Amino acid sequence: MNGVSVEINYEIYKRFPAIRKWVKFINQGSQWIKISDLVLEQLQPVNKYSHNIQLTSATRGIDPSILAFSNLTASAGIISVSEIPSRLRRLSDDGTIGYNPGFFEWVLGPGESFESEPVIIYAFSGETYPTVSSVSTALDRCVESEFHYFLNEYIIRPVGKNKSIAPVFCSWTNYSAAINDSNMRAAADVAARIGFKCFQLDAGWSDTGPNGGWAVTSPKPDLLKFPDLKRLTGYFTSKT
Repeated sequence: MNGVSVEINYEIYKRFPAIRKWVKFINQGSQWIKISDLVLEQLQPVNKYSHNIQLTSATRGIDPSILAFSNLTASAGIISVSEIPSRLRRLSDDGTIGYNPGFFEWVLGPGESFESEPVIIYAFSGETYPTVSSVSTALDRCVESEFHYFLNEYIIRPVGKNKSIAPVFCSWTNYSAAINDSNMRAAADVAARIGFKCFQLDAGWSDTGPNGGWAVTSPKPDLLKFPDLKRLTGYFTSKT
């Protein structure tokens, strides 16, 4: 298309057999354009390496965020990763990595750009051998060591030696938008007991009007669900 440029970006890393990829679209023309059906990588594994294993679960209509393709003994293959998992992302067992065509589209006006979230391809290989209790595969050892170290070093935000990560409890995970003062107090009690230091009150707290749904479109709390939001936030902070 005239006036549209596409940048394909690759990152490689010392010591790790990984490729990180993302794309950027730039509308340099005078027309509005729409991006849809966006595929970032099509692996097309051959039959020998078409055995796939979900390394994270698929749930609530969301594809897994990490999927391995290997031979039957899991002695060689690749790990494919959607770096920012969500309902918008696609990571399917046919090797397609990109955006869910049923949910994603992006409109670019003149002079605007869109940059995708990255995907990662990580290779592994090694012997498969019996152990005292089971079988050790190259995939298992990779996930438990090298791949784990790679994510910590390059993908997860590095943490200084004098700092620690504060785990975050997000209300959407367990309650969706069905939240209120009572169940959030109960959730805060549980979160505090198991070590959460940060409590995120997600969508469902605001007064969006009769047709607003659960989206946060107003800074005003829903007084039927949260009659005293200030006191509730004080209850949250008292748990840390």
